Amino acid sequence: MANYSDRTLLKNLGHWLGLLTLAKNKPILFREMDVKGLIYESYHKGAQELLYVIPFVAKIIESASKSRVCVCVCLFFIDL
Repeated sequence: MANYSDRTLLKNLGHWLGLLTLAKNKPILFREMDVKGLIYESYHKGAQELLYVIPFVAKIIESASKSRVCVCVCLFFIDL
């Protein structure tokens, strides 16, 4: 049960982070959080880590759906 609550917490934090930054047209800078590196690191650690990281990153990106900063040609999304 703790795994489910931890995953839910991370999804909520990802959504909140996306609303504070990308939804307000403010990018998440590499020096603040390396999202691509976070995905790579979790991939190398194993499937259990991916269960936490992928929903977190997905919620961040989902919050950016109406952002002018993150469009389809944005390098942030091309790298992901």
